[in-house]
Amino acid sequence: MIIDSVLNYGISHTCSAYVKPVVYGRLPEIVSVSAMDLCTVFSNMLSNAIKGANLLEEENELVIRFQGGEQFFSICVTNQTKKNENVEREKAENSDRNHGHGLKKIKEVAEKYTGEFEQTEDLEKGSFRMQIYLPI
Repeated sequence: MIIDSVLNYGISHTCSAYVKPVVYGRLPEIVSVSAMDLCTVFSNMLSNAIKGANLLEEENELVIRFQGGEQFFSICVTNQTKKNENVEREKAENSDRNHGHGLKKIKEVAEKYTGEFEQTEDLEKGSFRMQIYLPI
């Protein structure tokens, strides 16, 4: 229920008209991760992805994948972003003093539950991916 709320709010209130959200899968019932920590993780992942996707002034996809296994579940968020070397400069110019705290919180939750967090950025292809694995 929390994930649905965060997803619906994020997509309807913060995505630009150019961003096409695509959602795959669903999460299993999660008993080992608190609702607050799950909300922290997903809201920060989604917020970062939407900010990156909104930088483009052309149609692009924001892909969200939920997957459950026997012991772990994963949330993967992939967005398209600008394909040039000026991205880092633009990020620095547009950042606020809270920039970077969301990724720190995601990593803290992953550590707390002995999970894993990965992020991959490919500026040549113009994509950014975050994925977290947490125990069910």
